[in-house]
Order: sequence, then structure tokens, then C-alpha cells
Amino acid sequence: MNQVLIVDDEAAARGILRRFLDSRGYKVLEAATVEEGLCQLRERGADVLLADQKIRAKYERAAAKKG
Repeated sequence: MNQVLIVDDEAAARGILRRFLDSRGYKVLEAATVEEGLCQLRERGADVLLADQKIRAKYERAAAKKG
């Protein structure tokens, strides 16, 4: 099954995406912060990461520090 991680600080946005993806058979993980998202990725992995623009920039900086 495809697993999607949604990272967004707005709970309503995460909920909308979760309901949409759940209805199409995806396993959905959620995180409200970059730190939570990174933890989810390490512990559970994900096939796809969906993040809002501000959070995406934080992920890019975190990845650059590790790379």
C-alpha cells in the first residue's frame, strides 16, 4: 500500500487531505511540524511527502544539513 506523509501546521488542511487520500486507499501519516515529520519518516517511512510551502523550505534546510 502507498503511504503518504502530510506535514502541515494547519490541522484543517491535514484533515482535508487525509480524508481525500483515505478514500482512495492510501495509508496516511500526519505531522504538524518539521520535527514531527522527520520523526515519522525515520520511524515509518513514506512513499510520498506532502508539505505546505513554508514547511517544505524547512525540510530542504534540514536535508542540506544532513547531506
